[in-house]
Amino acid sequence: MSSEAKKVSSLIYHLANQNELLTDKNKGLRKALTTKKKHNKKPKVLDLQQRKKYYSGAVWWSLRKKCEAKQREATNKRRAEEENLQKAKIKKLKASNAL
Repeated sequence: MSSEAKKVSSLIYHLANQNELLTDKNKGLRKALTTKKKHNKKPKVLDLQQRKKYYSGAVWWSLRKKCEAKQREATNKRRAEEENLQKAKIKKLKASNAL
């Protein structure tokens, strides 16, 4: 091999190794970023309604209370969706009346 071919060969080898190292580092950083995003998610809190008289520091919720809270949440979500649809209809009617 000529000296110029050796230089090109060593340069290609060096660049290939550098590329592999950088891609591994990039994969690690992407994985760390997705893990960090997963950690930032806050849990969804149910609206558990408690009694007026509250004496102790700890409260134990029954399964019935949890089910009621989930049903209340589903009802509120459904109402919000219906309200948004109604607002969209009103907006569409106003736009058609303006024409």
